[in-house]
Amino acid sequence: MENTLATRKTIEELSAVHQAAVDKVERAYALLAEAQDELKSAFSEKLSGFDTVDRNIYSSDPLNICEQIKIKINRSAWEYAVNQLGIKKVLSVKRTAELCERFSSQSKFEWPAFTTANVMNEFIELSKAANSLLAESVKEVYEYLRPGANQFNKYKTNNKYARFALGKKVILTNIFAYQRYLTEYSEPNIVAMDRVFHALDGKSITDSYVSPLVDKMNTSKDGETEYFKYKIYQNGNMHLEFKRMDLVDKLNRIAGADPYLRD
Repeated sequence: MENTLATRKTIEELSAVHQAAVDKVERAYALLAEAQDELKSAFSEKLSGFDTVDRNIYSSDPLNICEQIKIKINRSAWEYAVNQLGIKKVLSVKRTAELCERFSSQSKFEWPAFTTANVMNEFIELSKAANSLLAESVKEVYEYLRPGANQFNKYKTNNKYARFALGKKVILTNIFAYQRYLTEYSEPNIVAMDRVFHALDGKSITDSYVSPLVDKMNTSKDGETEYFKYKIYQNGNMHLEFKRMDLVDKLNRIAGADPYLRD
């Protein structure tokens, strides 16, 4: 009799613990769903980084899973803020690639806590460095456009001094693949060029664009935008003409080119 009563009591205890645990699990998942809805409503429905249950996280420890989810949500919040603040618009191609790497799931870099103070500090530091970041982007674009500057762009223009200062026209190679889409190498450089010319003119690119020039190139292989005229040929190369030589002069000057060697 005593054994029977002891066993029954133990089963009752186990049953009670089980039911209490199930209740907690149900509340936990309900809270996870609620948290996910709130995050996506406030930040962006399109960002999967705010999913509060991630099947790609493998661990038998709930606390470890929780920590990884928190890191992922924090990183996604920073990515959203960076995009909203337009930070990428003042970064060079190299720095943009580095920033994207910091946001990748494989990155070892951990962002600071997503707080008002930390976000403001990041923005303030960026504002202080704006001029140097623009100069860095200008030099990068100059090297991309300068004929004969690298193995990917060996073409020359009718300007015999083109290697030392940009003139009115350049020929860019490997722009389009199969006459259908911009190559992986060319698109970020074209976007950077567009951003630099807008910045030199004291303007910013409209948020709805990848960039005005890229959008135009994707719809027509022969056309012009506010700052450029272009024609794309069957071999994937593009003849580019600058419409604002005052901005070209600014670009040459910031990049350290010789102003006396431009046509």
